[in-house]
Amino acid sequence: MNNKKTLKKNTNWPADLYLEGNDQFRGWFNSSLITATVLTNEPPYQQVIAHGFVVDEAGRKMSKSLGNVIDPEEIIEKFGVDVVRLWVASTDFTKEVKISIPLLQEIQGNYQKIRNTCRFLLGNLSTLSNENQLITELEPVDEWVLAKLDKLTVYSQENYQKYNFNLIYQSLLHFCINDLSSFYFEISKDSLYCDSLESPRRKQIITVLYYLLVGLLRIITPLLLFFAEEVYENISFNFGYALKESVLLLSETRFPFSAKEQNLKLIEDFLLLRQDIFLAL
Repeated sequence: MNNKKTLKKNTNWPADLYLEGNDQFRGWFNSSLITATVLTNEPPYQQVIAHGFVVDEAGRKMSKSLGNVIDPEEIIEKFGVDVVRLWVASTDFTKEVKISIPLLQEIQGNYQKIRNTCRFLLGNLSTLSNENQLITELEPVDEWVLAKLDKLTVYSQENYQKYNFNLIYQSLLHFCINDLSSFYFEISKDSLYCDSLESPRRKQIITVLYYLLVGLLRIITPLLLFFAEEVYENISFNFGYALKESVLLLSETRFPFSAKEQNLKLIEDFLLLRQDIFLAL
């Protein structure tokens, strides 16, 4: 009992998480469990994550004799830390994880798509100077895209708790490419680029972009910390969530309006029709 009290007083006991390769079930995971149980009658950790090992494109273990080793420093220098982080997030780390230059190039392309999404948001929010320019009356398509963001946020938070980073990566990429770049941004460009700054429709879109930016930052930050901080430092307006010292201090930002179910269904029906038209064309 004295050992137990000493451990709890001097350390974070039990540990939140043990993280090691899947060869440690008979090693560190097991030996520390046995030792801690004998001394304190409690396990030394609350959670255990076991990961697979990195292999080459053909699934072979990396070794100098095969000449298939990829130096982490070299790929960081070539692709950047965030691309390497995104590669890790894109994998199912519970299994063997493949790495190759072509695979990293593909991840780099997807990273660029996420980056371009944030760049579009920053560029069009450069005219936002005060909170009075944000409005609460939105069109159905605006409600739809913010509802999609809200679902993505909830989904991401649930999967962060479960360490399912690959599911977050896939859903984030789909949202940036399909829901934003290929649809909402595309249909908004005429108003953003041609309407006056006082145009009601342009104000609606700017309001949506304002909430899209903070929503995406909260999802992206754990995956792409350096990129998220870069985006946050380049926000041009100076109110609301932009007043924090760092992107890491962002708190939950709720929309001051709720989407009407009939409006969401209207847009979903429209998208099905739009898909049929594109196929016909």
